[in-house]
Amino acid sequence: MSRVFFLQYEVRPKPDSVQYPTVGGAFANCFVVADTPDVATRAALRNFADGGWEVVEVIEPAFIADRDDLEDAWLEWYDEAADEGECFVFHQWPNEPQDDETVH
Repeated sequence: MSRVFFLQYEVRPKPDSVQYPTVGGAFANCFVVADTPDVATRAALRNFADGGWEVVEVIEPAFIADRDDLEDAWLEWYDEAADEGECFVFHQWPNEPQDDETVH
């Protein structure tokens, strides 16, 4: 039985991606319809690879998202995934040092 899973990652653009010159990284919020957490994880990783992103850190591994427990700001993304099969939202920051860290 398919359910909507939530996953969250920190990602950065690969050197050959179009985002590389201007984007330092992003937090990726992922809603994926899948039968298991493993299938949801593979879908997220495939989306990152196809979009030119690499994973820096897993912030939240896949877990079943209960719509009733979500804040209103997240419902649009949950509903899009429920209708379309997946929804990926990237909160990006510029390609410049962040809090004493180097770029990329």
